[in-house]
Amino acid sequence: MGEPLDRSNRWLGLTTKFESAYPQLEDAIIKFTESDFGNNPKSGVWSLRIEGGQMRCSNPRCNRGGYEFDREVNMMLYSGENTRDIWLNCRGDEGSPKGRNKGRECLHSVKGTITLRLRSDPNGNPSEDESPK
Repeated sequence: MGEPLDRSNRWLGLTTKFESAYPQLEDAIIKFTESDFGNNPKSGVWSLRIEGGQMRCSNPRCNRGGYEFDREVNMMLYSGENTRDIWLNCRGDEGSPKGRNKGRECLHSVKGTITLRLRSDPNGNPSEDESPK
C-alpha cells in the first residue's frame, strides 16, 4: 500500500481517542465495497471505534489517499442521522511518496453505509436498567 493521507496539519488539531471525540456513540460501523472504477471490488466492515477514522486506500501505488469516515460521522451527528449511504472517492494520487512528482489521481472509491450505534446516555453512563445491581 502507498502512503496514507497526512492529517497531522488539520486546523482542528490531531485526532483524539474515539471515546473523547464521540462520547455519545458506542460505535460507528461502515459496511463498504471498495473498487477501482467498478473493477476488483473488495467488501468489508470497518469499526470507527476499533480501526480509527480513516481507512487507507488499497491501491498499492496510491499516496496521500484514503477515506475519511470520521468526517462523514461528524456530519451525521450534526444533522441527527443514524444511517447514511456514502460514496467516497480516494483523494490520493499515484505520484512519488513525498509528493515531488504528482501522478494521476487515484481511481479507487468506497460505496457503503454508515450506521451509528448511540449510547444510552450522552456521557457514556449506562442507563438505569443496564447498571449493575
